Order: sequence, then C-alpha cells, then structure tokens
Amino acid sequence: SLSALSPSPTVVLGLPIPDGAMAGASAREQIAGKLPSKAAPNDASSGCCCGFRAIGSSLKGMCEPVPMEQEAGHVRLAKMHEERDRELAAAKLRAVEAKLQQEIALKEWEDQLVQLHEKRTAMTSEELDKDVLDHFAAAAWLRTVSGSSLGGGDGTELANPEGEDADPQAQLADEAAAEAAARAAAEPAGPQTPFEHWLADRMGLDGMQREDGDTEAHHMGCGSCRWRCFGTLPREAIPSVADSLSEVLARSAEEDSTRVDEVLGRAAKVKTAGFSEKFDEILARYAAEGDEDQTEAEEGLSPEEAAVAQEQAQAEAEALRFRSSRFRAVGTRVASLAPTLEGDTASARLVAALAVLDLVENPRLSPSAVDGRTGSVGTGVDGELSGLPDFRGFRAPLGTLSTADACWALCSEKRHLVVERMLPSAAAEGRWSWPEVRRCGVGWWLCGASASCSSSSFDDRDASARQLEQTDAIVSKLAQSAVAQLRHYEKTGKFLGQKSSTMMERCDSSNNKALQRLADKAVFWYVLLGTKLTKLKALVKTGVLRAEPALAALLNHEKSEDPLFLRKNAFRLLQLHRFQLAVALFLLCDCWEEAASVAAKHLQDMQLVLILARRRPDISAPMLRNMLAELPPPASGSAMGEDAWLRLLLAWHVGDAAE
Repeated sequence: SLSALSPSPTVVLGLPIPDGAMAGASAREQIAGKLPSKAAPNDASSGCCCGFRAIGSSLKGMCEPVPMEQEAGHVRLAKMHEERDRELAAAKLRAVEAKLQQEIALKEWEDQLVQLHEKRTAMTSEELDKDVLDHFAAAAWLRTVSGSSLGGGDGTELANPEGEDADPQAQLADEAAAEAAARAAAEPAGPQTPFEHWLADRMGLDGMQREDGDTEAHHMGCGSCRWRCFGTLPREAIPSVADSLSEVLARSAEEDSTRVDEVLGRAAKVKTAGFSEKFDEILARYAAEGDEDQTEAEEGLSPEEAAVAQEQAQAEAEALRFRSSRFRAVGTRVASLAPTLEGDTASARLVAALAVLDLVENPRLSPSAVDGRTGSVGTGVDGELSGLPDFRGFRAPLGTLSTADACWALCSEKRHLVVERMLPSAAAEGRWSWPEVRRCGVGWWLCGASASCSSSSFDDRDASARQLEQTDAIVSKLAQSAVAQLRHYEKTGKFLGQKSSTMMERCDSSNNKALQRLADKAVFWYVLLGTKLTKLKALVKTGVLRAEPALAALLNHEKSEDPLFLRKNAFRLLQLHRFQLAVALFLLCDCWEEAASVAAKHLQDMQLVLILARRRPDISAPMLRNMLAELPPPASGSAMGEDAWLRLLLAWHVGDAAE
C-alpha cells in the first residue's frame, strides 16, 4: 500500500511529482485499500504505476492549449502594436488626401480671386455693387426687398423659387444675406448725437438743413456728401470750425452725462419678482380664467433676469461715461488752440481733422501707405481699416486722415503747437505708439525735404531745423514709450493700459514672442533717434534687454563694431521676419538704402521711411518718385489716379510740387 510511504515530496526518476498528482494518487490508494485483498496489487508494482501516471498527468496539462483570456502578455502587446500601426497608417493616408484636396481648393480659389480682381479693376462703383450682388444666390431677392418689407405685397412670405428641394448652398447664402440685411437695419440711419449732426452738416450730407434753408427729402447714414474731409471744405466754412467744434463737443458731453443718470435710474426701477409676487401672480391668473377682458397681472423679472438687466445698464452707463469724457477731453484741446488759429486756415483744418480722429476708439490699423479713392494717408495698402465701423458718407473723417488734410497740414504755421496739444490722442492717456502717430499722418506732413512751411517769418533753414527738432522729439517719446512698455510687460505679463491678460498671452511661448517684439521695437526706435552702438551697450547694462539675451549678446559681441558683421546679422534677421531689428542693424552699419527698402517693402510703411530718412531726403526721394510715376493717369478711371491731392503730396516730398 502507498499509504505507508513517506509524506515528503515523491521523486520518481529524478523528477518531482506535482501536488495534484499526489492528491490523485492518494485518492486511488484509498480506493485500492477498500478493495478485497486478492484484487489489491502488490506494493512495488502499485508504487511504480502511480508514479508514471503522475508524470503523464503533468505532461498532459503542459501540452493543453491556453485559453484566449489567458494569452501571454507579450503576444497581446504585439497584436495591439500592429493594430495601432495600421490605424496610424490609415490616418496618415487620410491626412495626405485631405491636404491634397485643400491645396487643390486653395489653388482654385486663388485663380478665382485673380480673375475677379482683373474683372473688377476697371469697374465703377455701381458696376462693382451689381457684380458683388450677383455672386449671392439671393441677389434678386436683395434687390427686390431693399427699402420695402420682407414679404409680398399682400403680407405673405416670399416663396422659395427652387421648391422644397432647394440647394443647401443657396439656403446658406439666403441666411447670410438675411443676417447682413438685419445688421444693416440695426445700424443708425443718420446722425445720432449733436456731434454727428454737426459733422453731417459740415460735410454737407443730403437731407440736412443747410444755411440757405434748403432741405432735401431724405438722407441715410451713408448717403452722399458734398465734401469728404476738412481739407476739401470751402474757405468760408473754416474760420468758425474750431469754436463750433469745441462747443458741440461740450454739448455732446453734457448730453451723455444726462443719459447716464437716466440709464441708471431705469435700472434702479427694475422689479424683481420674489416668492410672494410669483404666488400672487398665480392666484391672479386663476381668478382671471374665463374672463377675456381681464388684463394679465404685471409680471416681474426673476432674480437672474434682473441681474442681467442691471449688468446691461451698467455697461451702457460705462460706455456713455467713456464717450462723455472723450468728448470733453477733445473739446478742451480744441478750445485751447482756437485763439491761435485765427487767420491760419491750414492749421484750423488740421486741428479739426485730428480732433475728429481722436473721437474714435483706437483702431487696429494695417501698415501705412497712401490710398487713392478713400484719400487716406493712415490706412493700409488696401485702404481698409481693421475692427472699425463703416466710415462712409459724413462719417468718413472719423476713419483716417485724408490726403487733402495732409496737404493742408504741410502749409500749417502752427504744426509744433498742434503736435504738442493734439498728440497723443486722448484715449492713449499719455502713451505714445507708432500706430497712433501713423494714423494721424505725421510722417507725411512733418517730414521731407520740401515739407517746410511757406511762412515768411522764418527762412528755410530755421524752418527745417525746427521741423527736425519736432520729429526728433516724437521719435524720442516713441523710444521711451517702447522701453516703458517692455519693462511693464516683463514685470506683469500685460501691456500698458491692458486690464487683464488673455489665455494666449499667459502661455510661455506667447510671452517670449511678445518680449522679443517689444525688445526689437525699443532698439529700433532708439536707433532711429540716432543712438550709436556705444549707447546701446550702455542700455544693455541697465538690464532693459535681459528678457532677450540673444539681442544683448549680439550688441555685446566682440565683432559688433564690424559693419560686415552687423550687415550679415541684419540679413539673417530678415529671414526670421524680425524686420524692425533688421532695419536697426542696417542703420548701425550705415546701410541707409537697405534700411529704407526693408521699411517700404517688408513693413510697407512709407511714413516710416520718411521718419527714418528725415535727414537723408536723397534716400526717400527715389522711392516717392517711383510711387508718383506708377500712379495711373487721371483719365484711366482708377481710384488712385483720380486723387489730385495724392499727386500733390508725393510731388511735394520729391521736390517737384511746382511742376
């Protein structure tokens, strides 16, 4: 019997027998013990057979397949990697196909834009409006509903001309046209404030009461005007423009202050419905059932609605306070200059134009150039203003300084007083910035070899020296403002005048780029001021440029005195699109033509070229002469070709005004 064996692990042929096999053997031994003695095997043969059975059972268990849920980990991981690789390959293929389709669509769109530009170049305003409307699916509908109701004559809605299965793109176009019509209807149709009434009257808006008592039947906010700017006003309208402007601004400020009290008073009377009011309202409704003549109880606002109404009232009051303060500040400036403008019509036109510009919130302008049709000197190459309302009709002077205003400013005898009193704008709160100066067209009427005033009280040399001193003072203030902006942003992570930083500006990469731009701007304006490399190194030692160590290392480099070294680094900065710093390095190595070329071509800023080359008119004159030669002829119908003020402005700066 095996029950007499030792309980220690059994070893058969040198191999250990598993515990399961031993358990099975013990069970068989117990069964065998219950058999008759004649059926029980002998001890030797029984022990040997049980050992072989245990080995066979163990080997059989090892050869049985493992279930899928118990598959080896490395096998499952390999399968997961293969599946992931297939997904990534499919996603990459889809991305390549999408990019190819996008490139094809972009190429088709560019071709369409080129064809559209060629088609619309020689169009008049009426033809252009008609052509633009033809690109909308709802063009006919727009023409039929202009100035009338949106439905038919019987009050029914217009039916879909394409039936129930209309084109989705046409439906989207209809929705966009409807939204545009709604926005246009929401805009004010005409002057809204005393200042706008004054401006519309001065610009000769159709429908306004004229001095001769003649009144036309209608007018719109963007209607036709006799004049587009103060530079084109008749001479007899100029002597009283400063006094009347200051008076109307003071009256507008008082009116807005009164409206603030009215808005806050209405907000204080907002009724908030509590539990008892709601309960009484429910009882009143039940009591009024069946009585058609019973008027409904007055409904109060919920606490949430009341809070929203209060916030809206506060926002409206704040906007009115801001506009009132702006009217009052600009009116004070004009009133202080009014006594000095007697007999100087050119200065009076300039003061009025700058004052009206100051009444608009600081816009984001594209790079400066001269635009023909709009007659503006502070807008971008395309003459568009970013983030501004529609400045058509009598509101045109609110957009930017016109070429006519700039030409009259060249003849002003009080330019130094105008710069001191009117710049920077009231909204800037004493902070100087190039977009503000550029919008006022300072480069066009304060710089240039021929820009000296025609006054007989000074000779040409004294006038030019005073003009250069005034320009240097502006550049100095721009440089100081750039350094202050850099230090403030380095400490707070916000720009001067900014209340809170956006999410994008809190990112490290965005902060680094902002610091880089501010550092480039500071060095740029100091170099334009005439600062040499020695003073720039001293500026680095003050720690102003510690946020941009690469720039500090460049200025402190052992080869920084070598013009060839600075020139090579300037070209490298052009590749990095750091144009302002590239201009600064070109100026440090006396490469004036390269610096002016970068400002004109890359920065697209001819006013900056005039500021940069204010002591080197031979640098800016060829560029201005090329601009003058490239203007279309007046009879071509082109917008820029028809602007005689633009031709006079360019000719003045190149010294050919007499011709």
